Amino acid sequence: MNQSVNEETAATSADTEISIWVDTYDDVFSDFDSRPYDNRELSDDFLTEVRKMVRSNAPGKVELKFHLMEDQRDEYTEMIIVSNLRTHFQDFAKIIEDEMTRVSRKGFILTTVGFVFGLFLVYLGTLGGHSVLLNSVHVVLEPLTWFMIWTGLDHIFQNSRKDKPTLDFNLKMANAEISFSSFAVATNTEADGGTITKKKKAIPCGNNLRIAS
Repeated sequence: MNQSVNEETAATSADTEISIWVDTYDDVFSDFDSRPYDNRELSDDFLTEVRKMVRSNAPGKVELKFHLMEDQRDEYTEMIIVSNLRTHFQDFAKIIEDEMTRVSRKGFILTTVGFVFGLFLVYLGTLGGHSVLLNSVHVVLEPLTWFMIWTGLDHIFQNSRKDKPTLDFNLKMANAEISFSSFAVATNTEADGGTITKKKKAIPCGNNLRIAS
């Protein structure tokens, strides 16, 4: 994929514009999927690059802007890409949220059962005598009790949150502003209301990456 990446910090520190130059719309989609754009899978390389830029440069709201040559643009295809991107990020966020909920629920169940076993052990301790049966039950349940409690707490406070950065990324991108612009021309607004139009250019910087300027 021949792709140019230009990361720009927005006027406010809360918003960040991530600009990506693509030669064609195919750069956004998987090379191994030949289906029409509305059913086609997104490119893993493209998603990885966006994830890298957003995590390192976008603390607040994200504006994802695609730049390509004017003669390559198609409004209907751009609508499909925007819809596919939003659906992709929304679906992945839902999957991660469901998994986090499942792990957290499992942790609560384990912790609760562990505490129940603990209370049962306390009850056994109040019984008189030290029969072989009671001692055997205590020996078996005590390590099991602590294992379930600590494993449950680990699920609640650690395992259920390990995918939080990925969830935050997908939620941020699901709510990002996504737009397209022609790479050939850039228009700047003057203070007096006039405009200056200039042709954009690409600066080679190695590894098939180019910076839009």
